[in-house]
Amino acid sequence: MNRKRWLALLLFGLALTLLAVGLVRLTRPQESGRPWRETTLYGHGEKVVLLEVVGSIPVGRGLEDLLSQIRQAREDPSIRAAVLFVDSPGGSVTETEAIHRALKELAREKPLVAAFGTVAASGGYYVATAAREIFTPATAITGSMGVIAVLPQVQGLLAKLGIQVEVL
Repeated sequence: MNRKRWLALLLFGLALTLLAVGLVRLTRPQESGRPWRETTLYGHGEKVVLLEVVGSIPVGRGLEDLLSQIRQAREDPSIRAAVLFVDSPGGSVTETEAIHRALKELAREKPLVAAFGTVAASGGYYVATAAREIFTPATAITGSMGVIAVLPQVQGLLAKLGIQVEVL
């Protein structure tokens, strides 16, 4: 084979490797942050639950744990309200939407308010929009809902290498 075909084959193999690594990272379960705990601050009986989204939007086991906490908060009659604490730069769109949907269901049945830490951007901000009110410090980095896609422009490189792309 000539050099151009070897280079094309090498680039294709590299692309497949990157795709495989990305899929493994997406499907790999992550460990839960910390065990659940219940603390009585005052009185007894009725409760207010604290739900936390700290760091990147959770995936895998972390996502399952958070969704389970939200569901339990919605179903437990002794929980009268929920506070969502967000200190997150965002994360995956699919997981963010799942959390937002679960929080909207909770907010339909019980009061839900959100409080921001130092960062509530992108998906972190979006999950908080399910709450009736959001409390934020004036110095918090807030906003930038959206999606970022990186699309490398390699047409010039391919042209220099004499590689053509045919779409079927």
